Amino acid sequence: MPELLEELASRYRSASIEFPSLRPVTFAQWMLESGRGTSGLAVQHLNFAGLKWRSEMVGYATPVEYQASDGPGLYCRFASVTAFIAGYWRFLARPPYHGWEEHAAEGPEAFIHFIGPIFNPAGEVYVNKVLGLVPEAKKLLDEADGG
Repeated sequence: MPELLEELASRYRSASIEFPSLRPVTFAQWMLESGRGTSGLAVQHLNFAGLKWRSEMVGYATPVEYQASDGPGLYCRFASVTAFIAGYWRFLARPPYHGWEEHAAEGPEAFIHFIGPIFNPAGEVYVNKVLGLVPEAKKLLDEADGG
């Protein structure tokens, strides 16, 4: 496993989050988005989820120009892996994702079925890719040293 992904797993395993049962599915999402921690955005800017810059991210990230697969744009640059984790949850606190908590209370699959189509225009195809990575994500989190 790439060292950066290993650090992310370790930090995330010990991070305090509102819905701990979401760890494997969100980590799977980050694995998919970051090419298992090898994408330029992950390596250069500690942005494992491809989060685009939004004003609500002030205090969590800084804007950075980045050439992604869908063209150039402003993305979030995080100062640390821990800042990324907090920033991801802040990103979901924005209006397009309102209601995610109710779905999270139903379980990880309900959560990703709700946020996935908002997060990625591929919709259910995206959701199924994330869900396919959950067993691997769970294993990596279980093996992480806890930071």
